[in-house]
Amino acid sequence: MTDARVLVVASPAKIGERWGDYLQSAGHDVCGLATSAGEALHEIQKTRPDLVLIELNGTGELDSVEVARQIGSHTSLPLLYAAHLAGDDLFRHALASKPDGFVFDPSRPQELHAAIELARQSHRDRQAAGGQTGSPVQLDEDLRGAQEELQQHAEEPPGTEQRRARNEEMQAAEEKLNAERERYLDLFQFAPDAYLVTDLQGFVLEANRAASLLLGRAEALLVNKPLILFVAARDQDTFYEEMARALRSQEPVHWEAQLQT
Repeated sequence: MTDARVLVVASPAKIGERWGDYLQSAGHDVCGLATSAGEALHEIQKTRPDLVLIELNGTGELDSVEVARQIGSHTSLPLLYAAHLAGDDLFRHALASKPDGFVFDPSRPQELHAAIELARQSHRDRQAAGGQTGSPVQLDEDLRGAQEELQQHAEEPPGTEQRRARNEEMQAAEEKLNAERERYLDLFQFAPDAYLVTDLQGFVLEANRAASLLLGRAEALLVNKPLILFVAARDQDTFYEEMARALRSQEPVHWEAQLQT
């Protein structure tokens, strides 16, 4: 992708002023600075940015998640959070708002550049999918949909043979889906190698038992954590670069990195 024109929303203003250096080092431009949702919307109208970067700040001077909500309700721009100042509660609150990405150390040019590129690509993918954020594993969602549809038809009054045949087909499809789900879970959970499933921003969606043992954390404690937290510092820049390359190429990318617990 081409270099981005970035609107930065941060508070206080002296923090926002650092972003000129950060973004220029990462090969991008600051087209505006704002310290509130109102200022941000005004700057968006005036400068037409490619992306909005919002600093998560727990000082109370700026409700970052509310700013993101207002921007998202009035525009269709990619939203990227800078999470280097965020505590756990604020981070979870921001995660629930489903942004297009996070950057954890914006002072590192390669990490910031990769995070911006990933956020823009994620936003494009989301728009192409009709606003839905995809997941690598959709079995649970498919199962719930099948169950809901089956329930709706089960509640209909008795009808023709055609309706009964349709219900039987749906019942068979649900049983097959349940069997496939159980098979997937067994293969995934009891695989001898560690497996982690992430979303496009690198947040863990699923982890098997081998991954839990490798990283020294319960499976539930790995979910919703950014995978970058478990990558050794010396390999983190490469991690972002390879994630961006995989997203661009839409093909599997293989590389090795040292993990840390």
